[in-house]
Amino acid sequence: MTNDPIQNNSVLGLSPEEYDAAASQYSKNAIFLWCASSIAYIFLSDELRLLSLITLFTFLPGIFIASFASIPFFFASTKLKAKVAKLPLYPRSRAISVLASATLLFVIFTAVQIALPIAFIKFCAYFL
Repeated sequence: MTNDPIQNNSVLGLSPEEYDAAASQYSKNAIFLWCASSIAYIFLSDELRLLSLITLFTFLPGIFIASFASIPFFFASTKLKAKVAKLPLYPRSRAISVLASATLLFVIFTAVQIALPIAFIKFCAYFL
């Protein structure tokens, strides 16, 4: 992120190139979280098998679902990072509270992205 004033062609305060790179990386991370948590849940689950129709449904349309589901988290995360970047160091109590709340929100975003594939697997298992 640059310290320049926000330009007319910027998206969320990022240049188009920065935005494309950040969105692409966030989508890749969301797909990785989707796949890793899906494999872990299926592997640790007693009633599901790793090679099954549910696993196929989890990965084939699942990676697209993960990409689309990560869009609101990406927007919120980018706005939150911009707020933290502009945060003055003093007063310290305000800086600490903003950083603590930002950390909590990032943990919640990650937890939701890990829980989504588990909910999708349970949904598929219910109908299959």
